[in-house]
Amino acid sequence: MMVNIVQADDLTSFADHLTDIVWKVGRDSSMVFANKHWLRFAGLGSPAIPCQFPPREFIHSDDHQKLDSLWQTAQNNRTEFSVEVRLLCARSETYFWHLMRVWPVLKARCLSASDNHDNVRRQHSRVRSERAAVSYWLVMCTDVHALKSTQNMFQLVMDNIPISIFWKDRNSVYLGCNQSFAADVGKQHTEDLVGLTDFDNPSTREESEFFVKCDKRVMDSGKPEYHIIETQVRPDGVQYWLDTNKIPLHDAGGAVIGVLGMYEDITKRVLIEQQREDFVATLTHDLKNPLLGTNRVLDLFAAGKLGALDESQKQIVGQLKDSNTALISLIQNLLDVYKYDNLARLADYEEVSLKAFLLNIMDKYQVVAGQRQISLSLHLSDEAHKGMISVHAMGRVMQNLLDNALKFAPQRGYVSINVNKFDQSFSIEVRDDGPGIDLEDQKQLFNRFWQGAPGKKFAHGTGLGLYLCKQIIEAHKGKIVCRSTPGKGASFTVTLPVNVIATM
Repeated sequence: MMVNIVQADDLTSFADHLTDIVWKVGRDSSMVFANKHWLRFAGLGSPAIPCQFPPREFIHSDDHQKLDSLWQTAQNNRTEFSVEVRLLCARSETYFWHLMRVWPVLKARCLSASDNHDNVRRQHSRVRSERAAVSYWLVMCTDVHALKSTQNMFQLVMDNIPISIFWKDRNSVYLGCNQSFAADVGKQHTEDLVGLTDFDNPSTREESEFFVKCDKRVMDSGKPEYHIIETQVRPDGVQYWLDTNKIPLHDAGGAVIGVLGMYEDITKRVLIEQQREDFVATLTHDLKNPLLGTNRVLDLFAAGKLGALDESQKQIVGQLKDSNTALISLIQNLLDVYKYDNLARLADYEEVSLKAFLLNIMDKYQVVAGQRQISLSLHLSDEAHKGMISVHAMGRVMQNLLDNALKFAPQRGYVSINVNKFDQSFSIEVRDDGPGIDLEDQKQLFNRFWQGAPGKKFAHGTGLGLYLCKQIIEAHKGKIVCRSTPGKGASFTVTLPVNVIATM
């Protein structure tokens, strides 16, 4: 059914010059005015428009339900709303996306020039308190088809990226996400998440508070944070592990307006690492402990507590213990390589005094150094300096470096540990005055299972010690280098960021 347009003199002249579609809708939902742009768009050759709002015959059927619901709510509450709908263009017989904005125009008593300020104030107060009746509804539809098409293409790309992506406003309220993230939090459609917070998702309260805390830290600092390891409880009740990156979003003026997040599900990797740790612990117990027990028995033999031994027997017992000790070291290196190989990060970082950390390790080597009359010393540029490290892992690095240095330093030689502090990093250097390392050998030092050529003094061990050092240092986001001149000793320098957590 079509009706003649009721011309609205206060609206017509203005609305007919707009490129947006403009409608005037009566209180009974009858459409009483439409501007010329709508007539051209809808292919209406005469001054006629559909009689009722919404004009369902011009709106895509998939948009009927949401528009009807919003319209009913607006009528009941006298509130405005906006919604994206598809309108049918008569010329191309194609639906185009439009942003439809609807708001009520309320009745108000016209005030004469004789009304004083108090009368005006009382009139406004009465209108507010009585929820003045709607005079008519104004509807404006803006073509957003090009923008919507771009958004749809962008959404399509994001939905096919094998990571979960989301973005939030300054208050950590979700503005959008890709389909992967929507599925993770139990939403069927990406738009279902818009307007919600982490506290509306299946995650535990502790997890949600952590998410929001990270958001705030990134937005307040204006700096991205990478590789945040966190957990997420999903609708199935299972806890997953995530490797998350968060990046601040800026407006054209540079102000932070939100945060972009993306994460990779690393649950399988974490479970494998846990299995690896269990395996390492079992292997440590099953292989190392019997050898340690054997060494204790050999110590008893060497001390004569199980019967007197002659010098040749003591020598044999000593050789057996040395072999066991070497085998224990080999097992430890193999287990540590297995543990740290291809490890992207370490979990047990803590801030420690570098002086206390290094002195504790040096105490274990003073006896060996004393037996060979080797001077073992520590030098710090700042004795109060602290570092963020994995104590156990870095302990393995220092043990390997000191083992090598003490092994190759000559009798009455020296081994020194030098610590230097820089703006964003610190270094630990282990230096000896041994025979040094050939340039060609230096290129191979950190390769897995590499050993020096037979006959060279540097040829020893399994070729895993320095490889292990490199793996641990890289997990700290640092680097290790060797500098040596043959005949003039060697130095191994470890450089680490001041705050390793902030670099991830």
